[in-house]
Amino acid sequence: MRWLGGLPLGAGFMLGGKDLRKMGWLVRKIKKALELSAMAINQGEAIPEEAIRLMEKPIFGKKLFCWLRNMGFKQMAKRKGITQ
Repeated sequence: MRWLGGLPLGAGFMLGGKDLRKMGWLVRKIKKALELSAMAINQGEAIPEEAIRLMEKPIFGKKLFCWLRNMGFKQMAKRKGITQ
Protein backbone atom coordinates (compact mmCIF):
# COMPACT_ATOMS: atom_id res chain seq x y z
CA MET A 1 0.00 0.00 0.00
CA ARG A 2 1.34 3.43 -0.92
CA TRP A 3 0.47 6.54 1.14
CA LEU A 4 -1.07 9.23 -1.06
CA GLY A 5 -1.72 11.82 1.64
CA GLY A 6 -4.41 12.92 4.02
CA LEU A 7 -6.96 15.68 4.44
CA PRO A 8 -7.25 17.73 7.65
CA LEU A 9 -10.80 18.56 8.73
CA GLY A 10 -11.30 20.59 11.87
CA ALA A 11 -14.70 20.43 13.58
CA GLY A 12 -15.66 17.43 11.46
CA PHE A 13 -17.95 16.29 14.24
CA MET A 14 -20.37 19.00 13.10
CA LEU A 15 -20.99 17.01 9.93
CA GLY A 16 -22.09 14.05 12.02
CA GLY A 17 -22.33 11.57 9.16
CA LYS A 18 -24.75 13.81 7.24
CA ASP A 19 -25.06 13.63 3.47
CA LEU A 20 -22.75 16.34 2.10
CA ARG A 21 -24.85 16.57 -1.08
CA LYS A 22 -27.74 17.90 1.00
CA MET A 23 -25.73 20.43 3.03
CA GLY A 24 -25.38 23.01 0.25
CA TRP A 25 -22.97 25.93 0.26
CA LEU A 26 -21.81 25.29 3.81
CA VAL A 27 -19.62 22.38 2.71
CA ARG A 28 -18.69 23.51 -0.81
CA LYS A 29 -14.95 23.62 0.01
CA ILE A 30 -15.07 20.16 1.58
CA LYS A 31 -16.85 18.70 -1.45
CA LYS A 32 -14.35 20.31 -3.83
CA ALA A 33 -11.42 18.96 -1.77
CA LEU A 34 -12.92 15.47 -1.82
CA GLU A 35 -13.53 15.64 -5.58
CA LEU A 36 -9.93 16.72 -6.26
CA SER A 37 -8.63 14.01 -3.94
CA ALA A 38 -10.77 11.30 -5.51
CA MET A 39 -9.59 12.23 -9.02
CA ALA A 40 -5.94 12.17 -7.93
CA ILE A 41 -6.24 8.87 -6.03
CA ASN A 42 -8.09 7.31 -8.96
CA GLN A 43 -5.04 8.11 -11.11
CA GLY A 44 -2.62 6.82 -8.47
CA GLU A 45 -1.39 10.33 -7.64
CA ALA A 46 -0.94 12.01 -4.27
CA ILE A 47 -3.66 14.23 -2.85
CA PRO A 48 -3.15 17.70 -4.39
CA GLU A 49 -2.04 20.66 -2.28
CA GLU A 50 -5.13 22.57 -3.43
CA ALA A 51 -7.35 19.89 -1.86
CA ILE A 52 -5.42 20.09 1.40
CA ARG A 53 -5.71 23.90 1.48
CA LEU A 54 -9.45 23.73 0.79
CA MET A 55 -10.02 21.16 3.52
CA GLU A 56 -7.97 23.16 6.06
CA LYS A 57 -10.31 26.14 5.83
CA PRO A 58 -12.76 26.28 8.73
CA ILE A 59 -16.43 25.54 8.09
CA PHE A 60 -17.40 28.57 10.18
CA GLY A 61 -15.58 31.66 11.34
CA LYS A 62 -14.24 31.60 14.90
CA LYS A 63 -17.00 33.78 16.38
CA LEU A 64 -19.83 31.82 14.79
CA PHE A 65 -18.22 28.52 15.79
CA CYS A 66 -17.95 29.67 19.44
CA TRP A 67 -21.57 30.88 19.42
CA LEU A 68 -22.83 27.59 17.98
CA ARG A 69 -20.71 25.59 20.42
CA ASN A 70 -22.09 27.55 23.38
CA MET A 71 -25.66 27.08 22.15
CA GLY A 72 -25.02 23.35 21.90
CA PHE A 73 -23.68 23.21 25.46
CA LYS A 74 -26.68 25.16 26.75
CA GLN A 75 -29.12 22.84 24.98
CA MET A 76 -27.34 19.79 26.37
CA ALA A 77 -27.45 21.23 29.88
CA LYS A 78 -31.16 22.00 29.52
CA ARG A 79 -31.89 18.42 28.38
CA LYS A 80 -30.04 17.11 31.41
CA GLY A 81 -31.89 19.47 33.78
CA ILE A 82 -28.85 21.59 34.63
CA THR A 83 -29.56 25.25 35.30
CA GLN A 84 -27.31 28.22 35.94
